[in-house]
Amino acid sequence: MVNVRESFWAMVRNPQLLINYLNELGMDINTLCREEPISAFNCPPNETSDFKTRFFVISYMYLKVLNSELRELEGSGITVDGLNELMADILTDMRLYNAPTRLMNAVVSIIRDILRLRGEQ
Repeated sequence: MVNVRESFWAMVRNPQLLINYLNELGMDINTLCREEPISAFNCPPNETSDFKTRFFVISYMYLKVLNSELRELEGSGITVDGLNELMADILTDMRLYNAPTRLMNAVVSIIRDILRLRGEQ
């Protein structure tokens, strides 16, 4: 099993990894880029995008896709390494980098969904 925290930070460093991941899942990154909380950012980000932009956009997209995948895995008994650490990292850094309110609210909502799904809330 892949450590989701490590995968996330690799994607922040190299956004092409997220784009490849979304393509493998059959998802259109441009559709995600048009969603309200991240539509104001340079999206999709690339390696030359500033760190905050990469972090904000990839945080939202990765959590959104991860939430969907966790729903599909529900009841399978598969463990996901690094999930709690990832959610803590994202929430802490969103506050640290003064994420826009709409983005922060969207991320908190996704994290709450993940916690409910895992029975941890």
